Amino acid sequence: IDIFQQIGEFDGLYAFATDIGLETQLRIFEHEEKWDKALQTYDILLSSNLNNPERYKRGMANCIKNLGCSHLFNSYVTDSTQERNGELSDEQYARAWHECAWTLPIVDLKNYEKPRLNQSLYNCLYAIKSKDVDFFESSRNALEDFALKS
Repeated sequence: IDIFQQIGEFDGLYAFATDIGLETQLRIFEHEEKWDKALQTYDILLSSNLNNPERYKRGMANCIKNLGCSHLFNSYVTDSTQERNGELSDEQYARAWHECAWTLPIVDLKNYEKPRLNQSLYNCLYAIKSKDVDFFESSRNALEDFALKS
């Protein structure tokens, strides 16, 4: 199923979806962009199966975002994605640059072994907004490093 989702073969997914359990239904709902049904399925999976709650929570947040519930998404992500060491998560940086909210702290990515994608994008866009050419160049280099390592 993963292969057909990645290559964009819309009908090919149905040929291999023979096991119609909740996980398979969930994948099909996401593939068809039926976010309301996917959200309900995530809710069922979270209430009944705690094998992989973080994956389900991320998927649920993605459904909320795709349904256009930005306030609910912002509240959910802010409450659930603060990392244990006090740093902001990559999802929070993604939300910030998507919304052009430039209030998050700028992090020098040279000190990171593996800078995160959305944190790097946030820094680049912030540098453009601030017209800081040097910071933009260093952020762009960190973003290129991220792309090459991925």
